[in-house]
Amino acid sequence: MFDPTDRKSLTSLSEALVKSRSLLDPFRQIYKSAVEQMVGGWYSTGGPEKQVPLNLMDLAVKIYHRSLFAKSPQVSVSTQDRRNRPAGTKLQSIVNRRLEDESIIKAFNDSILDAIFGIGLIKIGVTPAGEEIEVGGYAIQGVEPYIQPILLDDWVHDMSARDMQETLYRGHRYRIPLEQVKADESLDPESRKRLQASEFLNGGGMGGESRVSEIQGKTGLPGEFGKLVELWEIF
Repeated sequence: MFDPTDRKSLTSLSEALVKSRSLLDPFRQIYKSAVEQMVGGWYSTGGPEKQVPLNLMDLAVKIYHRSLFAKSPQVSVSTQDRRNRPAGTKLQSIVNRRLEDESIIKAFNDSILDAIFGIGLIKIGVTPAGEEIEVGGYAIQGVEPYIQPILLDDWVHDMSARDMQETLYRGHRYRIPLEQVKADESLDPESRKRLQASEFLNGGGMGGESRVSEIQGKTGLPGEFGKLVELWEIF
């Protein structure tokens, strides 16, 4: 079993991550080329060199995207127990209203677009929200579900596995205010001291180049407010 406090285990994991990121690099390059074709050469400096009067790639992507995601998803809650049917109807209404949230619709839209070019990735979880509530005599922290699309640029998984069920690790990178990380006492004190602000998704020191940064033609964001650090979440 992996021990996050063992330095040898961390070193082995780091080497495996670099190798997997390198193996994923050709797929990121294919993704970049496809996005360039969709963007076209008329309205962006990051598009293809050859300009064409009709962008068939963009037209095809819009048709496929509309077929795959015509409207926000809906759920149906049912139960065999008649006593629980009113609660099920209420839950169904609450979930369907939540699914109409713009951030959720955008996450689905972005992941479907990514799936057309390569792989669509979505992270679903819960974050603390509100006050504690009492359920069955136990105090439970209120939580709020969230959904977050993840770019292939920011993703890594165990490339030695034959399928995703066999992967020993998966993860992604993200940016967060440096001061917020240094103030988080749940993290290792020595690691927090060594953290420094990092540039905008410039490869992350984990192997591979940032295709999004290349398309944008920059490695940093001018006028970026505050100091941010790039972290990896591995699970």
